[in-house]
Amino acid sequence: QFSHVCIRFKSDKFDRELVYQASHLQVNFFEGRQFDAHNDTIHSFELEIDPETYKNTIVYAIDRAGVPYGISQIFGILYVKVLSIFGFRSRNPFSNGQSAYVCSELV
Repeated sequence: QFSHVCIRFKSDKFDRELVYQASHLQVNFFEGRQFDAHNDTIHSFELEIDPETYKNTIVYAIDRAGVPYGISQIFGILYVKVLSIFGFRSRNPFSNGQSAYVCSELV
């Protein structure tokens, strides 16, 4: 059960924490304190990763910054959930691959 997911990157080099997410109609970064001023974190997980994986993850995130938010996918998620209430299984008919993202898909 969640309403939003994101990834927080700690940058020792810049003495900042970056929040990477799909929101506000696109994939974007927020500075950690600005994000916290408008959002309540309910649950978080901390992972230790090696420097090469960290670099590759940041590069992946930068390359996707600005990709549109998958608004149509939200309607597809609702469609799938409604069908499941009646015992039917379906894939999201509005999935659009890597051309747009919702937060959980991006993370």
